[in-house]
Amino acid sequence: MNTANNFERVSAHICMQKDVGINGNLFGGVILAWCDEACAIFAREKTHAPFVVTMRFGEMVFHKPVREGDVVSFHCGNIERGKHSISFSVEARNLNETVLSTSCTFVSVDASGKKAVIDWGSAEP
Repeated sequence: MNTANNFERVSAHICMQKDVGINGNLFGGVILAWCDEACAIFAREKTHAPFVVTMRFGEMVFHKPVREGDVVSFHCGNIERGKHSISFSVEARNLNETVLSTSCTFVSVDASGKKAVIDWGSAEP
C-alpha cells in the first residue's frame, strides 16, 4: 500500500439556521452527510473510478461544536491504497480548528455494483 501523509481541502459548507438544533449547534447527522459527500469526491478524484461507494467510517470524534454561520471545510489525507478500495483520514475544520475527525474506506464498483479493480497506474498519487 502507498501512504501519503498530506491533507487536501476537498469541499466546504456554511452552517445555516436550518442545520442547527435548539441549542444552536449543527446537527451531527448533517455534518456526517457533508463528510460522506466530501469523502466520495476525494475517493473519485484519487482513484479515477467512475463509481465508488462508502464501505465504512471509523469512530467519529466530535471535537468542538459548529454554530450557525461557521464555515466547515473537509480535508482528506493519509491515503492507503487497496486492490478495490481507498482508505484515508478525514478532518472537518472551522477556522483551522478540527471539529470532527474520522477515517473511511470507499470501494470501487462497476455499473452493476460489483467490486472493480482500481487502476492505480492511471490514478492520482
